[in-house]
Amino acid sequence: MVGSSPAAGLSVYPYIAERHARSTDLEDHVLAFPGIDPASIERRRATNRKVSWLLVLAAAALITGCTTGGESSLAGSKWVLTSMRGETPLPGTQITLVFEEQSLSGFAGCNAYGGASDSGKYTATDDGKLTLPLLALTLQLCEGPEGVMQQERAYVESLSNAAAYRLTDDRLEIHDAEGDTMLVFSKQEEFAMDPADLLSTEWRMVSMDGRNLIEGSTITLAFHDENQISGHAGCRGYVAVYQATGDDMGIEWVAMTESACRSAEALQRQEEEYTTILGWATNYRLSQGQLEILTARGEVLLFEPLPEDADASLEGTTWAFTALAEEKTVEGMAAPLPMPTHRLDGTEITLRFEDGKAGGSAGCNTYSTSYTLDGTTCTLGPLAFTEMACEPRIMEQEGRYLGYLEDVSTYSIVGRQLRLDTGDGRALLFTAQD
Repeated sequence: MVGSSPAAGLSVYPYIAERHARSTDLEDHVLAFPGIDPASIERRRATNRKVSWLLVLAAAALITGCTTGGESSLAGSKWVLTSMRGETPLPGTQITLVFEEQSLSGFAGCNAYGGASDSGKYTATDDGKLTLPLLALTLQLCEGPEGVMQQERAYVESLSNAAAYRLTDDRLEIHDAEGDTMLVFSKQEEFAMDPADLLSTEWRMVSMDGRNLIEGSTITLAFHDENQISGHAGCRGYVAVYQATGDDMGIEWVAMTESACRSAEALQRQEEEYTTILGWATNYRLSQGQLEILTARGEVLLFEPLPEDADASLEGTTWAFTALAEEKTVEGMAAPLPMPTHRLDGTEITLRFEDGKAGGSAGCNTYSTSYTLDGTTCTLGPLAFTEMACEPRIMEQEGRYLGYLEDVSTYSIVGRQLRLDTGDGRALLFTAQD
């Protein structure tokens, strides 16, 4: 968030953008989300088809800051805008401001904002003085509510004129050089959360920002460890990387496990809305047996525990292969990315476990093997398969699939999704056939 103090002679411009060429280092199915290091953003495509993302300088990077005269009382605080020059924010919008020890960032109603990495430091002193460097935003055009883009511009311009701040209990005021109150914030509610409580939990969505899901559709979310989550987005499966500290939560990366959603258009739109909202996550709360994920935009994703009988049975189910996943280290990311390689269009790979025997189609040839289970440990015996020849790309896919399968050591099921892990960062992903 922003404290306030005189900033004599400081020029702060609200919109300073430079276009960024999109890299194709990562595959097209990878989605981009706000608040990620710019080097990572370059390699991910935008989630909203109607929006053209422009990376603005450091693209929602944090503003490097410092304090004088002792540590600023703003450090570590989070705020939500309640009025701007006496007017309340537009209904359905949320504007936030977050102060870290030496940085600030926030959400301006449509775009995330921060500061250019080379634009200098800010100062916030205990006597109420504030100096801000140049601000930078992601440039996304929001269609609604009406007036949101004008509100955002007015907010960022107010920040650029910040000269002083007043902090009283749970109220923060930002003033201009003449002493007029431009922005008033209330302190964001914080929850005493422990991210360890998320581990190995599985959830089913109850509502998306207060709205029920399309009848007959299910959205799930499972926390595998301190960094990886997965689930079903109503049409396709997804894998993602997250970070959580206290009640803070951020989704750093997400990818779909199938190349395209081939269901009804309404399900496609619901899936896109879910993954977009998930990407704006800032906080979470576990309360009364439910999980709430809160976003910078003011949205709430509400989940309930996934019932045990909602998980498909490993044995007796025909599993349709959707993707290979292999962890890859990407500079700027806190954890390796479980990068999926989708099943080739026009091919079918299946797997069925039953009475100690497993097998199916590998895309060209059929295969079989034995298996033993011990809890979530799955041990497969030697593979036997037919020796037909298909076109090279199909044979390559088959070889990789069978190679992964030979190394499987554990399994996990979330709803109708099966994951077979090798223990070295590789996995096979499946969906239960109807």
